[in-house]
Amino acid sequence: MNAYRDATNWACDQVEERIVEGKLDFPESTFADAVVEFSAGIDLFKPEDARPFYIVTEELAAELWVLANDHYQFFDLCRKICAKNALVDAELPGYLRVFSEQFLEGKIKRPTPNHRERSKDWLAQFFLWSAIGETARRFDLKPTRNDVTRSKHSACDALAEALTVCGRKTIYSEMKHLMVHPGKERLRAEFLACSNMWRWRNIRGLDPDATAAARALETVREILRTIPSKHEKSPTLP
Repeated sequence: MNAYRDATNWACDQVEERIVEGKLDFPESTFADAVVEFSAGIDLFKPEDARPFYIVTEELAAELWVLANDHYQFFDLCRKICAKNALVDAELPGYLRVFSEQFLEGKIKRPTPNHRERSKDWLAQFFLWSAIGETARRFDLKPTRNDVTRSKHSACDALAEALTVCGRKTIYSEMKHLMVHPGKERLRAEFLACSNMWRWRNIRGLDPDATAAARALETVREILRTIPSKHEKSPTLP
């Protein structure tokens, strides 16, 4: 019981500043945004006296272009990168220059989602998933429990209680749903992929010859292959 109470107190410390007016306070975000945030090869440069723009390696631009061909989130991301850089006349890698040209000429269109577009709360959901895992690890708790058990001392219980105490009413089943429900399986795969990308990005910074970033992007492609493609083949440079 003491471990569970310690876990709940620790979880309160993690979530308290993230809750504003009963909601988790995170910017709108998608899986594509997270890939950019966690991967090597791209940075949002913010000059003090000018608008921000992106610095993208040619290698990552090629990957993003392929991903944009099949998934609307990555299409929107490429469009955003091109728009920000065009506004300040910042350089774009070749693949994104071609993407911009083809988009403006109407030669390529935004892929149509095969289902209703997700809410743009990827970072908020990732925060909850990460907090549950870290709570379980730190305090030697099981992530979830049997719904009918009398002992309600899992990491999901601790986080749900902490969120409620800090102003966001949360029930255990919401947290458990995020961790084990089959409908969240692809979302959890995205969380794991981006966690690895962040870890691999740091490794790549220490070892320039590391191939971890390439493995990370392959994981992203594997996740997106679960979405039926509307295209027969990926684009190529003219």
